Amino acid sequence: MSFGAPIWLMAAAGLLIPVLIHWWRSRSGRVLEIASVRFLEKGAQPVARRRRLQDLLLLLIRCLLFIVAAAWLATPLLPPSKSKKAASGWLLISDDVRTAALTGHRKLIDSLLHKGYELRALQKDFPLLTKNTVPAQDSIPYFSLLDAADRRLRDDQSLFLLTGDVRARFGSSKPALAHALTWRLLPVAPAPADTAVVMRPQTVAIHAGKAVKDAVYLEATLAALQHTAMPELSVIAGKETTGTQVDWLFWLDTTASPPAGKAIHVLQYAGGAATERSAWITGNTLNPDDRPPLYRQSVTEEKNTGRIWWRNAAGEPVLWSAAGNSNYLYFASRFDPAWNNLVWSPAFPEWLAGLFDAVQHPAGKNLYDNPVQEAELQHFNALAGKAAIAGRSVTVPDLLWIIVLLALFTAERLLTYRKNAGA
Repeated sequence: MSFGAPIWLMAAAGLLIPVLIHWWRSRSGRVLEIASVRFLEKGAQPVARRRRLQDLLLLLIRCLLFIVAAAWLATPLLPPSKSKKAASGWLLISDDVRTAALTGHRKLIDSLLHKGYELRALQKDFPLLTKNTVPAQDSIPYFSLLDAADRRLRDDQSLFLLTGDVRARFGSSKPALAHALTWRLLPVAPAPADTAVVMRPQTVAIHAGKAVKDAVYLEATLAALQHTAMPELSVIAGKETTGTQVDWLFWLDTTASPPAGKAIHVLQYAGGAATERSAWITGNTLNPDDRPPLYRQSVTEEKNTGRIWWRNAAGEPVLWSAAGNSNYLYFASRFDPAWNNLVWSPAFPEWLAGLFDAVQHPAGKNLYDNPVQEAELQHFNALAGKAAIAGRSVTVPDLLWIIVLLALFTAERLLTYRKNAGA
């Protein structure tokens, strides 16, 4: 048994008060010499013995009053009752595959329910899933919901997830888990392609300024994409970025601002003082090994204003889009090995490919649009100390404490009255 507020146990020291009072009153009285005690000896000893018993009982009750009051304030936490069969965990189903799961995987769901799992919707607050459950209006990443569900389970429970395989729904970083997890993916039909969109070669311009070395690393990465997933890319490097509007402009010059209207998408180095970091960067892939070390990062006031593409280990944005303009991105580090190991990471080409939207990149070639595979969801970091906030302990009802205190107080008053009446 533990206590929610153990500091209140110090209040039990108050039982010294009735002990001191009892000791003070039981001191030897003044000796009075009389001529004869012949008529007092018969009844004196039983009366004295009865009063001593009453005094000890009264002392015990008064001490119990202090002990019970201190225990009530300390909030004792009892282990949950094991007489009632506990649910084995939660079966969470996402809204995008609810119909397919309930119809095509009925046997699996029934077997989990038979084992004691609770059927819930993978939404905020995880409501019980019934035919009247309304799909959520917001789109919370699966990893964020998984982290919240993991914190609400008891230690002896586990999680079973049935979700779609759309990569954009998962989020950017896996949470550490304190409970066992089984994750099954159901294919989600891709949105119909817009046949009116005519694909054309894409142009990427790089304006280096003084960051010449950064531009060399970036050119090499884009060249790798030209020879693999994005052969339609055309890269322009140097200062010849005037003239025709380009699709992407990587503005690496921190001494000047990019010209307006020269590119559809702009990625600019964020300003601000550089601060040392001992962390890593997580991007738009689910591979836990794709975490290039981060050494330095710009501190800027423009964070958390739009979509966050890349984060550091603390969850702070490293690459994000501007508020109200998703085509304008800020990068709080540099394409420089002195700032991070991103340019040396094999994931860097994939991360850049994830920045190109479906209109600019053919469907099926954009690595960010590839469906998630179950093998990517097999390994989550274990976090044994993660707090579960539901069902861990049971508190004694306040009404029971009040009844016990009233009973002790009533008994103390009755004994005090009888003692005074018989004095």
